[in-house]
Amino acid sequence: MHAYQTAYGFQSKAVDSNQMGQSLWRGPIWWMEGSASLVSSLYCYQNSELFDNLDEWWDWESLSRDLNQRLGNYTQAGRTITDGITHNDWQMLEEEDRVSQVIYDGGNTACVLLLKKCGSLQNFMAVFDLIPELGWEQAFEKHFKLTVEEFYTELGVFVAKAKVSIERPSEKGAWCDFLKESAN
Repeated sequence: MHAYQTAYGFQSKAVDSNQMGQSLWRGPIWWMEGSASLVSSLYCYQNSELFDNLDEWWDWESLSRDLNQRLGNYTQAGRTITDGITHNDWQMLEEEDRVSQVIYDGGNTACVLLLKKCGSLQNFMAVFDLIPELGWEQAFEKHFKLTVEEFYTELGVFVAKAKVSIERPSEKGAWCDFLKESAN
């Protein structure tokens, strides 16, 4: 997924010179890591035949438990994904030992909500086609039909009300239940 993001999420100058520094990076860190972790785990869930030789690899129970654990970690972090936008934010969160909770887990949770808005993994991935021409923020707004700030507000409301279920993560009506039947 990071290779895909590199092709669509970095300015050509960054790719050509192999300098992926923050000034040439398109999109916040939470987006890069959150979309990478979500898309990778969801792809594994949707393509279980890739893991036929492993016992019980990434079934629905595993995926939903992972998503609930990530949501729980994020809600306990005492931070928001807006604290994980730039490379400097990463450094600050590193000092607090909260990179995983905010950038990875918060970003993953945010991307689950974005995927729910657009209905399928295939449609979620279509935002990447817009990034080279429009830049990340305008591509986000055009694709998800809301501003980044509006999304941050929606995410905050969701997290404040969210019910994390580690013991029974795949119970009917769970916040991430819509992903169980996702096929695209």
